[in-house]
Amino acid sequence: MALAGAGQALYDALYRPLSAEGLREAHGAVMQAAREAAVLRFIRDAMPTG
Repeated sequence: MALAGAGQALYDALYRPLSAEGLREAHGAVMQAAREAAVLRFIRDAMPTG
């Protein structure tokens, strides 16, 4: 029964439209990932090579 519930939750997450709150949360997660990626690129580029 738990496996069926997990499968349904995965289907809902992938194929159902997001609520306004879900859309805000997803946008925030994407923005945070982009900021962290930019910081990591900056650190990588600032390190001496060789």
